[in-house]
Amino acid sequence: MAKPYEEGSGWCIRQRYRGHDIYVSGRESAAAAQKEVSERIAAIDKGGKPQHLGPKRTSLAHAMREFGLEHLPHLKGAQQEVRRINKYLEAAGLRLLRVQRASAQSAMHYEADLQPLDAQRMVPQGLVAHRRALLTKTAGSDKLRKILAHTAVAKITRLQVQRFMDALAKEGLAPATIALERALLRRFFNHARTKWSWAQPGDNPATALTLPTVDNERDRVLSYDEQVRLDAAFDEAQNPTLRHVCVLLRETAMRASEPLLHATWSCVDWESKVLKLRDSKGGKRKVPLSSAAIEALNALEPGEPDQPLVQVSYESLKAGFKRACERAGITDFHLHDLRHTAATRLAKSRGM
Repeated sequence: MAKPYEEGSGWCIRQRYRGHDIYVSGRESAAAAQKEVSERIAAIDKGGKPQHLGPKRTSLAHAMREFGLEHLPHLKGAQQEVRRINKYLEAAGLRLLRVQRASAQSAMHYEADLQPLDAQRMVPQGLVAHRRALLTKTAGSDKLRKILAHTAVAKITRLQVQRFMDALAKEGLAPATIALERALLRRFFNHARTKWSWAQPGDNPATALTLPTVDNERDRVLSYDEQVRLDAAFDEAQNPTLRHVCVLLRETAMRASEPLLHATWSCVDWESKVLKLRDSKGGKRKVPLSSAAIEALNALEPGEPDQPLVQVSYESLKAGFKRACERAGITDFHLHDLRHTAATRLAKSRGM
């Protein structure tokens, strides 16, 4: 074992072992530094040599791509996670990941692969201005993400990640959105250490960060007057599907991801008037369908049994909902508030 040495106010050891660079610093004694190195060596012996090219020769973007291919198939929320991962791949000019529903016989939730080089993602006309505004708003964090994407994993520091989080907060992103961004990085570094035997960075740089407080508690519900105005605003929308989806969410208290990602037409029991979700965020459950929900489903034009209920992206739905609220003069109302509205109305109808 390499000998410990004093540096600044603590004891350090640098050692290379079986392809891993071990660096321990700032320990209160030489014995403490030696103990930690011994523990890391034991972990390396247990895990073996680092997989892929190792943390010193792999940029974060390239590592994220491998992480996505391994991690996404197991994840119920892969559709949302892949968008976050692809931001790093896009920043480095790499091919993007895509996920598709796995077959019913598969033990996985999704299949993940890389998009073909000639694949072009068409941006709906109604989202062009929305995308342009987002690019302007997030210019600072996009620059920092690009630097992170090109940095070797071994060299990424907690300070870098903290500055990235600070930039997201400065740009006005919701605390919950920032928490999801940090959670992705935290999962990646944990995966690299436990699954790939990457000993660097020394500890997870996406931990012990200062983040804005997440407060998901909202009491906002849609009044019946606002509902009339919102429905009228949807009548002016170019895509009538958006109205039917929002009515379905308002009547059933489903999460937006459930009709978009988890439900197919085979899930609809028209006779019993229930929607049987097989693999939602909360697991299997039955969703009662009101007459208005049945009407919305019929308006969506039922398709083949394995066809999704709604063939529209969450991004399009969210942007269309925001524009409809603006036309209706409705303020401080989010797409997820439709779920709270449905739950509140149901509780009142039952005298709770």
